[in-house]
Amino acid sequence: MPRATLDCDGADSQTFRRIAGHLASGVTVITTSLDDRTYGMTASSVTSLSLEPPTMLACLNRQSPTAEAILTAAKFGINVLGAGQEWMARQFAAPSDDKFRSVALNGAAEGIPLLRDSHAQIECRVTNTFDVATHRIVIGRVIRARAGVGQPLTYYRGGFGRFRHVDDEDERAYDALRAHILSGGWALGCRTGDAIADELGIDEPAAFYALTRLCGEGIIEWRPDEGYCVVECDFRVVEEAFDARSIIELGVIQTCLDGVEDAKFAKVADAFDTMAALLVDDEFTNTQAFMESNFRFHRSVVALARNAPLMFAFERLHLMEIMSRLQGTTTQSSNKFIDIQQRLVQALRRRDEMSATAAVREFTALAKARARELVADYAPAHPGGLPARHERRVEAER
Repeated sequence: MPRATLDCDGADSQTFRRIAGHLASGVTVITTSLDDRTYGMTASSVTSLSLEPPTMLACLNRQSPTAEAILTAAKFGINVLGAGQEWMARQFAAPSDDKFRSVALNGAAEGIPLLRDSHAQIECRVTNTFDVATHRIVIGRVIRARAGVGQPLTYYRGGFGRFRHVDDEDERAYDALRAHILSGGWALGCRTGDAIADELGIDEPAAFYALTRLCGEGIIEWRPDEGYCVVECDFRVVEEAFDARSIIELGVIQTCLDGVEDAKFAKVADAFDTMAALLVDDEFTNTQAFMESNFRFHRSVVALARNAPLMFAFERLHLMEIMSRLQGTTTQSSNKFIDIQQRLVQALRRRDEMSATAAVREFTALAKARARELVADYAPAHPGGLPARHERRVEAER
């Protein structure tokens, strides 16, 4: 549930208008003709209503001449505007006796004027109309429809924009920003979207996509008049990542063990030995090196499946960054982790699915319990800053 920055009751129409503006929509020009005169108006409340038969719905202000003409003519056209046609949307939105100036038209069999350069065109016959408060809902049976190429014009929070597909650049921006935050690379304070884009060397639309997605995950939040801010270390994020790792590893164990060559198990054992040497008497000898070797160990378990998409999903959990942020500056841990993982290695080599499954589940429970302790005791009061306990001690000494 997003934090509310706007709130209103049913009587506050101005605030509601601003809230309703958060619903992104396409932009259309509704047209018709009556007595050799053309009519047109900009509308965003237009949608497909049915496919069997093809039917459209448009919501028009009852006071507009176009709405009145449609009621009499019983026909209308929906002209979907494309990116770059903001001028056309504004022209048809403003009262004027010459809305069609500089606009090329195509004639239609039904006599409906269609905007030649629009992104898509849909011709309709009126089947029903309903008046609701200030607006008229018009239902139209589709007679004919056609579409071109390109991108549609969109409308959001009182402004025009363009639709953007999620592409590889967006995904790379998301991965880079998530790893940047979880590794503590985002210093104290809030950022604007363009500042983040400059900091990471990515374009602004990709940065906005990444920031919006991370807001949804609860890793960052938007604060009015401040910008995007990192949320304090949240156990939920850690728990979800550990659970996802467990699910992936259990899937590998339950489906792949019989077909794995012995040499693959040896790689898992080698990764374990490297990791185990870095935890002595419940303390890391090198915290960062342990985090990296722990990641490689779990990666070697997932690699038993020889499944590239599965490995990709595992790597996108950013477990090493999460653990580094969570661990902070403490070097304390527990050799219980090593004992459980050693049992996992032994069970894998025996192809003992039951024991390997039990080891993964026990390890996950222990890791989540330790994470909860770290979040409570060492989570930064401000991301990228001093641990909460350390910060309180500094305040006490002043």
